[in-house]
Amino acid sequence: QSGTVLGSPHNEYTGSAYVIVEGSVEAKCGSRTIRLGYGSVMGLAEGITGAPFSWSLVAKENLTVKTISIDKVLRSLEHSNPGIRGIVRYTTSRILALQKNFRQ
Repeated sequence: QSGTVLGSPHNEYTGSAYVIVEGSVEAKCGSRTIRLGYGSVMGLAEGITGAPFSWSLVAKENLTVKTISIDKVLRSLEHSNPGIRGIVRYTTSRILALQKNFRQ
């Protein structure tokens, strides 16, 4: 529902990432605010790498999300092609590096 907090640097990590299927989320990091909509993925890079969550995420309207279990993602990565693991490692590290710019 609108106003629901999906994540915050102050909350305990839930072990899940989310993909927005319907609705939108207001994401705040440092002094920046971004509106995320359909197809946006939240928390996957942090879940894969174990990095602390740095965003505050609040539903701006009734929201439908697809939940992704981080445990399942990590198990799948263990059995995946080394090239795929390298792409995932590079992509997640790049996402987290870009997020550092938002906190400044």
